[in-house]
Amino acid sequence: MINELHVSCGNKSSFLSAIAICLLAVCPASSVAQTAAPVLIAEFTGNLNTKSAKVGDILPAKTLKLGKLIDGTLVPKGSQLIGTVVSIRSKQAGNGTANLAIKFDRLQLKGGASQPIHGHIVSIGMVSGLDPDSTDGSLTTEAGTATAGIVAPMSGSLGNHADSPGAANAVGSTLKGVILDLHLDDAGANHLEGVNSDIKLSSADMIKVALE
Repeated sequence: MINELHVSCGNKSSFLSAIAICLLAVCPASSVAQTAAPVLIAEFTGNLNTKSAKVGDILPAKTLKLGKLIDGTLVPKGSQLIGTVVSIRSKQAGNGTANLAIKFDRLQLKGGASQPIHGHIVSIGMVSGLDPDSTDGSLTTEAGTATAGIVAPMSGSLGNHADSPGAANAVGSTLKGVILDLHLDDAGANHLEGVNSDIKLSSADMIKVALE
């Protein structure tokens, strides 16, 4: 009887250990698979040049496909994102390096009301075409090469220095000579840096904006 009890307890202990191991294996995967922040894909409808722009200037952008806010509100294609210049530095003022920070703080729903948002750029690129039916917002560069720059940029800082390796082609920005830093400043905006040139944004540029 005692031997049987020992065997039974041993089997139970092994069974519980197996369950614990399974739970430890599943929990990290669950935390990694958390719901990603909503994103909106849009193109600028105005122009901006760090040579002449100033803090407080507005740069609007129009959404190119259906999106959704954090609360589930649908954002129709053609809605307007309103970006505000938080900080700016021209090439001349920066001794050859321009800097621009834009925060998206308002959304005008197409056919609806305006509402406040908290959004920042996670990818930017000059493009000649965007597949509106693509589920991931894939785009094509001017050279005709598919890129993930506006779809899935690397996380973390992409560098702030003009002499950083591959600065002009950093993931997150496909604009020539422009680096995108994904770190947010105290104002909740992230920065674009122009390498040896002023930053010029126009309707030829598309962005992916993450909502907080």
